[in-house]
Amino acid sequence: MVPSVRRAIHGVASACLLALLFAAADGCADPGPEVVVDVNSAKREMRVVRGDKVLAVFNPVSVGRWGVTEQKERGDGRTPLGNYRIAWVKSTGSFGPFIGLDYPSLARAEKGLASGEISQAEFHAIKSAHVEGRVPPQDTKLGGYIGIHGLGRGDPGIHRELNWTRGCIAVTNAQMTQIMDLVVKGAMVRIR
Repeated sequence: MVPSVRRAIHGVASACLLALLFAAADGCADPGPEVVVDVNSAKREMRVVRGDKVLAVFNPVSVGRWGVTEQKERGDGRTPLGNYRIAWVKSTGSFGPFIGLDYPSLARAEKGLASGEISQAEFHAIKSAHVEGRVPPQDTKLGGYIGIHGLGRGDPGIHRELNWTRGCIAVTNAQMTQIMDLVVKGAMVRIR
């Protein structure tokens, strides 16, 4: 092959490769708005949105049998209000798949420390987990194992009529399958 032709081919190939790399990097640098799960406890509704686009609406959802609260405690049967992240996903459980949240939040831990509900060591463990992107301790007096799950073998009629969970957000099994396809670890979950 003539050296000038070889250089020309190499130059075109390099330019194409650079264009592809820049396009790929541009796509990776800006994935667009994140997916947010918005739970409206008063309306018993969950919306999964990306930016201004509504990806799915689920209604009714069930929250804790004793309602919602800003001061969740272990065993109180209430769902904590606030903003959380999906911290883990378990593919099977008593109610089917489970999407675990990073509850207790740092804000709740600060209030718990100030009120004497948790120790300085427990607060430090919760804070460290949040800073390091790990699941915070789930066994303090503030409670834990809060997430989104299906009904499992539960009664759909009760789900339609009542809030029945121990503090989680429940949807039907079919809806849970849809949600699992829409969210990823790290996605925001807003409970209001």
